[in-house]
Amino acid sequence: MAFVLSNDFGKDDGTKDYLENFKKKWKEYFSYLDSIKEKLPNSANNFATADWHYNFNDSRCPHDAWIDDVIIHENAEGDRKQFRSIEIKIVLLGAYHNGKLEIIYKNVKGYSISKIADNGDCHGDWMRDEIRLSENGLVLHEIDWLLEPNWTIECEDIEFHWKPFSYEKTMNELEKDKYNQIRNGGTGFYQQKRGLLGVYGAEAVKFLNGMITNDVAKLEDGAQMLAAFPNAQGRLQAVVRVMRTGERFLFETEEATFAVIEHNLMRWTFAGDFHVDNELQYDYECFTVWGEVPKLEGNIQFGKEVFVRKELVEEFKSKMINAVQISDEIYNILRIEDGIPLYEIDMDETTIVPELGIEGLISYNKGCYIGQEIIARIYFRGHVAKQLKGLVLSDKNVKPQDELKTLDGKNAGKITSVCYSPKLEKHIALGFVRYDYLAEGTELKVGEITATVKNLPFIEN
Repeated sequence: MAFVLSNDFGKDDGTKDYLENFKKKWKEYFSYLDSIKEKLPNSANNFATADWHYNFNDSRCPHDAWIDDVIIHENAEGDRKQFRSIEIKIVLLGAYHNGKLEIIYKNVKGYSISKIADNGDCHGDWMRDEIRLSENGLVLHEIDWLLEPNWTIECEDIEFHWKPFSYEKTMNELEKDKYNQIRNGGTGFYQQKRGLLGVYGAEAVKFLNGMITNDVAKLEDGAQMLAAFPNAQGRLQAVVRVMRTGERFLFETEEATFAVIEHNLMRWTFAGDFHVDNELQYDYECFTVWGEVPKLEGNIQFGKEVFVRKELVEEFKSKMINAVQISDEIYNILRIEDGIPLYEIDMDETTIVPELGIEGLISYNKGCYIGQEIIARIYFRGHVAKQLKGLVLSDKNVKPQDELKTLDGKNAGKITSVCYSPKLEKHIALGFVRYDYLAEGTELKVGEITATVKNLPFIEN
């Protein structure tokens, strides 16, 4: 008996009926949890019913977290070690990359941990999970992964621990010399998932210019530009980079926004001579590269992001002389220092495109496109209500979603990302700052901590 897991409930098809049914199932699940709360151990019940468990804005929420470790330990007691019990620990890198989640299953009686799905090279994101009572009256935890069959673990109790990163300590653990090598001009790389697709056809320019904020008609062969996909209200759906290769346009974007732009583009393929190649992503691996990029046939390069054909990945790595491969944590520090926002962390569907303040993202001289009226009105008749800015912090006790206030207590914005910068030897943050306080050097407050507004990037490349 499952309630909201995709294997039983189905995938999101975007319809109103699906959404209403999904809400109904969630209500049924929470009613079920309430009905068994007296039978669940306190620790497992607290984990199952915690508000943060289902709040995607909370760093402790497991949704979109990635596996770091899975440890199966067999405890042994007695004079001959004959009394055995099994404990399983799952360690996850939190969705905001600012800490780790530890889930410990006590006195495990049964488990099913399936192999990686045929279409993936990892377990994928943690999507949904349910706590239920097993037929044996024990705690049953079922986890729905993005790329593989569900896991089920039957046990006597569940413990949960949230371990936020201390950024100075984290950098020591992650070999600070790797960070220094990159910041001092050396070569390094970070392998990540990003989306890649191609667009072509006699009407490609017309259709694209009706969807995105920049003017692809002015893009010369071999050149590239930034652009955004807005909705009708001018709110952000995706930031992309576009490259022209002959009569073909290549788009690259974050993994989190690929499905949106794929959907936006594919729906116009029946309207004219407009075609989308959405299979490219399966042929390439993406590397973010600092330093010299090896030249291999078939490479597609957007700034630091380099798409390499899968069959050439090992050759590509071998040609990066003295390069260091960096971790998620170091990448997060580098991208905050560079002022690069991430979707679902620093920006989302509530962000109006000009609020990003990214130079070259919008053309104000092109024809009509979806959301143009709102975006143009902000530019020609007024200003943004808030904008993404850097903030230099006087102390470390600041976290994403913390409120920024003026010195006299007025709301001035919010924090979106935080890290410790070894180069600057300061704690820094990205955040949205209200218009009246955008000037560099403006002092704001997060509790008792001073946050000084800084233009982005923090470190010029």
